[in-house]
Amino acid sequence: EDLVHSIVRGVVIEEHILSEGLREIDIGKGEKALAHDTTLKALIRPVRAERTTFFIEGHLNKPIFFANEEMVITVAASEAAYIHIFNVEQDNAVTVLFPNKFTRNNLLNGKKVLIFPDDELRQMGVRLRVVPPAGATKALEKIKLIATKKNLDLPQGRFDDASFQTYQGRDTGLVTDLMKELTKLQDSEWAE
Repeated sequence: EDLVHSIVRGVVIEEHILSEGLREIDIGKGEKALAHDTTLKALIRPVRAERTTFFIEGHLNKPIFFANEEMVITVAASEAAYIHIFNVEQDNAVTVLFPNKFTRNNLLNGKKVLIFPDDELRQMGVRLRVVPPAGATKALEKIKLIATKKNLDLPQGRFDDASFQTYQGRDTGLVTDLMKELTKLQDSEWAE
């Protein structure tokens, strides 16, 4: 997965840039963009993961959705945690579902369960309606859950202009910021 499927933890001992430069990439519908491409060679000493009982689990109200059906996400953590919910679309665009403009406090106390969107959000009209991309009859999307024991500002952005932040598939800013913050934590301080 492009959004933190697993993180290999380690300490960079030495690194060398083998090559770097610009290359043209196809971003769809005949449009092109320039991407900065760097190849590194690095010597990394692994950091062994600690065994931990801290975990997060989530469920959808159903495994397969048809167009215009509503999705509800249920999240639980093994202990008090700050919850982050991301939707990774088929084109790798990432939408930050939680926290959001309406619910900024993402602390889930104890072993309580988070339902998103909850009744209060649904009364405000916030619903997760499944819609395939234009011209498609089906799509594969992922819901990514991350729990942290410490209150991190994930992602770094704010929700002033939109209810939910969306990062386009070619924008690596969210993943870069997320990785930087998570690598500051011990393995026992976060779960996905």
